Amino acid sequence: MAKDKNKINCIAIWPGGQSDEFYDISNILQSHLTSSHSLTITTTAEDGLSRDPDEVIICCQECEIPEIQLLDISICSWKGATLKASEMRAYLLMLGEKCRLKHLTLECGQVSTAVVMKAGTLEVTDCNIINSQRMDLTQGIVAKSGTKLTLNNCVLENFFSGIVVHKNSEIELNNCIIRNCGVGIQMYPECQVQLKDTVIESCREQCIRGESCPKDKNSIKGLQIGDNCKIGSGDLKKEILVVEAPEI
Repeated sequence: MAKDKNKINCIAIWPGGQSDEFYDISNILQSHLTSSHSLTITTTAEDGLSRDPDEVIICCQECEIPEIQLLDISICSWKGATLKASEMRAYLLMLGEKCRLKHLTLECGQVSTAVVMKAGTLEVTDCNIINSQRMDLTQGIVAKSGTKLTLNNCVLENFFSGIVVHKNSEIELNNCIIRNCGVGIQMYPECQVQLKDTVIESCREQCIRGESCPKDKNSIKGLQIGDNCKIGSGDLKKEILVVEAPEI
């Protein structure tokens, strides 16, 4: 379905329920929407996401997300919805262009990667990204080459790699927690990671692991850690491992 270029295409996902709940949802939607929006209410995410939305509002406690790449989209919830996959697969969300996630829990027990950002920018605010199964080789967020991500007030928990930051990508964490991972943040050469008021704790292997180019002399050039951060024990020489990037 083609977008109406003159309207912001907003999809509300609500599987149905009591009339008083519908009344509450209607009031919330009315307060959120303006004359520049068009609104469609669907009962499933598969139907809603097939309509090429600009904005999605999840109006239920749990929502199964189909395996689909989403571009230039904002996803938020009415009361803190949980997004999950219906079956085992590679990722929960594959995103590109300009995307935003807000007030969500991403339940990743059925997927190997929670969020893959292929290109563009992503802002994640007030989200919990959790792997209930603690499978080997699981990843929380993967920032592909050239992407730019900002995380605000988020928790990532129980992944083999909490965040993977590829070459030439940038990520900023503000007031976030990464815990119970194998490696909290995996950095590749020429990426940028900035941490502010962020905690990385209880990682089984390393809080931060970075690959460096030979010219950087075994240092992670793109890592900035603010004064109010807590990285493991606080001994950065112990908690940050630098290895030389393999030659290609």
